[in-house]
Amino acid sequence: MKTDQIINLNVGGKHYVTNVSTLTMYPDSMIGSMFSGRFPPVKDNRGSYVIDRDGKIFRYILNFLRTAQLCLPDHFSEWDLLEAEADFYQIEQLSEAILAAKESRGLFTKNVTFELEQRKHWGGLTEWYGYTDSDVMRAMPKLNRDNDNRLICNVCKLDKESLRPGICKCDDSFRRFFQEISNAGFRYCSSMAENLRKSEEIVIWTFCRGPLYS
Repeated sequence: MKTDQIINLNVGGKHYVTNVSTLTMYPDSMIGSMFSGRFPPVKDNRGSYVIDRDGKIFRYILNFLRTAQLCLPDHFSEWDLLEAEADFYQIEQLSEAILAAKESRGLFTKNVTFELEQRKHWGGLTEWYGYTDSDVMRAMPKLNRDNDNRLICNVCKLDKESLRPGICKCDDSFRRFFQEISNAGFRYCSSMAENLRKSEEIVIWTFCRGPLYS
């Protein structure tokens, strides 16, 4: 597709008109892949490209692709739906903008902590763990964790598919995690170090979010 090609979209029954350049603004996203030729989209009987997602909320996503700014009305309330759609389209920049907007509007009404734990084992192996609410993790596009709370860095995992949970190969692992936790609206609160056994050194950083900590 040419970047200036006009595109008619049918998103959940809502019709939009845009161009390829806008839809591929973030080429690594799901929607960018759909219109860059990697994942051919489906057309309806009128020739519009079909996306079976929420049509009403898509207006905010399309405007973000056009301007790189999240513009929401003052009394916007469908935050969970917007976050789910941003997650589906895999637009990390939008997910981060949503979190920033929620923080600026004082919508983090629940007091919650995020404990980042670093375990240095004898022999040089370093593992990272994250302890927080599940809904917090779901809203962090660049981080995930397994059932044992071992963190998965989605940034370095892209290049190292065999990388096991708990291991981060970014140039500065702590800075990577600190940035993602801060982007989610958390502020640094405290830290502590302990040696439970001679073969292991543990450092725990605690981050806080909510009205109690603002």
